[in-house]
Amino acid sequence: MYSANIYFNRFFISAVVIITAGFLFSPSLSYGWSPLGLSTGKWNSEERKWDIAQFPAEDSSVYGLRLSLPYAKNKKVYGFDIAIGAGLAKKVRGFQFGLATYVDDMYGIQTGFGGRVNKLKGIQIKGFYAGTDDGDGLQLAGIVNNTGVFTGIQFTGIVNFSGSVSGLQVGGLFNLGDEVKGIQVAGLVNHVRKGSGLQLSVLANNVGGGGLYGGEVEDSYFKGIQVSYYNNVGGDFSGLQVGLYNRAKNAKGIQIGVVNVAESMKGVQIGLLNVIKSNTTMKYMPVINIGF
Repeated sequence: MYSANIYFNRFFISAVVIITAGFLFSPSLSYGWSPLGLSTGKWNSEERKWDIAQFPAEDSSVYGLRLSLPYAKNKKVYGFDIAIGAGLAKKVRGFQFGLATYVDDMYGIQTGFGGRVNKLKGIQIKGFYAGTDDGDGLQLAGIVNNTGVFTGIQFTGIVNFSGSVSGLQVGGLFNLGDEVKGIQVAGLVNHVRKGSGLQLSVLANNVGGGGLYGGEVEDSYFKGIQVSYYNNVGGDFSGLQVGLYNRAKNAKGIQIGVVNVAESMKGVQIGLLNVIKSNTTMKYMPVINIGF
């Protein structure tokens, strides 16, 4: 009971501070903004929700500093945004830290445990999860990066999920997506539908399926270099494959490995067993095979 009263008193005092700030900065509110944003709250166990006291209101903006405990939502935040719990805004320009953050339009730096930005230009650093629909810049996450379209650099401890990525993508274990243009580095597997550039992984680089991956994907292709234990392109491939087992459906370039397999090929295979299925005479050759 005593601790509950202390908690209520803290909430009451914080609410008084917020109301006082409202009077101090009321002139700026006539223009729909304030240089200071404050919020506090307490958990309503009966209704199972937070009771929030916030200044300024959700339809106003903050140009300066916003402090949120545990939650705040505003139209715009320009400057510094610090949230012990969740920080929400339609637009943020500056620096944002929060346990959980959601922003529609972000220019600047966003840090914390987890968060999502619809449109990002800047840096996103999250301990667990970083997400964006359309991003340009740098994205770092301890566990997961999840993006729609991203241009720049991505690092994660476990997995990158992406739609289309241009730049550098580094996954501790996996990079999984639709299209990559640039460099992919994975501790285990890179897997995309199409791409160009460089794929490096320990276990497998796969583009479009087929081979050991089963069904092939339409319109899959890769132009560039693949280096891994197992390299596979289920569609058109142009470039260099280096691995123990290399496979491509329609290949133009060079395959170097223990086993090299191509449905059709214009180029050279170098390995213990080389297979070009479209060749009429030299389908299976040791050491070297050539396709025309």
